[in-house]
Amino acid sequence: MSLDPACHAECLEFIRVAIAEAFRTTAHEIAAVLKEVCTESHADRAQILSALEPIEGQHFQELLAPPPITRDDRQAYQGGDRLPVTGRRFRH
Repeated sequence: MSLDPACHAECLEFIRVAIAEAFRTTAHEIAAVLKEVCTESHADRAQILSALEPIEGQHFQELLAPPPITRDDRQAYQGGDRLPVTGRRFRH
């Protein structure tokens, strides 16, 4: 199969939409579509990613990365391996 220029353009647009929405779920869905399209040789992943502006590529990679630990998460784990127990106590 040969590369499809329209598919290349569409993939770029999908990535830019994911960046604009700034939702990790959308970015992961677009990454899955990109993988499928490139596996089937309709587009070239490296060419698509290199067509992005550097800041766009950075934002897309950040959306695909695991979410950062929030301040509240760090505070919860400062006490060691044990998590604080909250809520009702149960009688045995």
